[in-house]
Amino acid sequence: KLELIDDPRRYTLFEVSSKKKVPDREVAGFEFPLRLQSQWPESAKLRFELKVRPSGVIKVIGFVPGVRSETKAIAVSPSTSCREVIRLALRKFKVKDDSSKYCLLECSSRTAVERIVGEGEYPLMIQSQWKEQNAFHLKLAPVVRRRSSKSSASSDTEISLLPSSHPSSPPSGYQPPKSSADLETLRAENASLWVELESLRAKAARLENLEETVSTLRGAYESLQESVAERETVERKERVKLEEEIEVLRQMNDSLLASSELDGGGG
Repeated sequence: KLELIDDPRRYTLFEVSSKKKVPDREVAGFEFPLRLQSQWPESAKLRFELKVRPSGVIKVIGFVPGVRSETKAIAVSPSTSCREVIRLALRKFKVKDDSSKYCLLECSSRTAVERIVGEGEYPLMIQSQWKEQNAFHLKLAPVVRRRSSKSSASSDTEISLLPSSHPSSPPSGYQPPKSSADLETLRAENASLWVELESLRAKAARLENLEETVSTLRGAYESLQESVAERETVERKERVKLEEEIEVLRQMNDSLLASSELDGGGG
């Protein structure tokens, strides 16, 4: 969509909730985002986010016919294979050709000896083990032919190859392609995990609703306490006023009694 010349392995898709208590979940490579989205509950408030994995930059010098020799910096992930780097490099050099015609070579800055990087190797891992300023070269792959019994000579160009001193095993955390049986097992496990996740999300939603209810009740209780306090204050004022009126009436009554006694004594 963005039409960037970039390594897709540098990116990963996450399922993110707008609710703070729901953790982000990385979408597995065998999952289908549209299917996942169709299963989202409305209360979950989920979305997909594209995030960048830890990665690095390798520099590739192009020696491609018809293209000016220059160096290109290519951002790749630790799990990006040599073949994938070649495809990216060709796009960087704007070469529209079959990537299988090209190879990536590791060139020693000390001896200038070139070694073809195996397709199962990982250039970023190789670069991380360099103790000197070596370089990667992009060139046309040599054509290897078997010598015919009728001919004892070969006209193919020879390239000095050194045995690989780098591990061909993938980096830690890299998931190799799965078989269909493994994928089915993983899908079943993922379905089970999805059910558990939905259960946890439902519990989190209920807990959040419960917290909201408790907060509402707490607010109502505090409002009721304020109302009771105000009512008590009003009643206290009314009681004081009533007592004052009673006292006034009592004084008036006493004054009338005294006046009556005086009138009776005078008669």
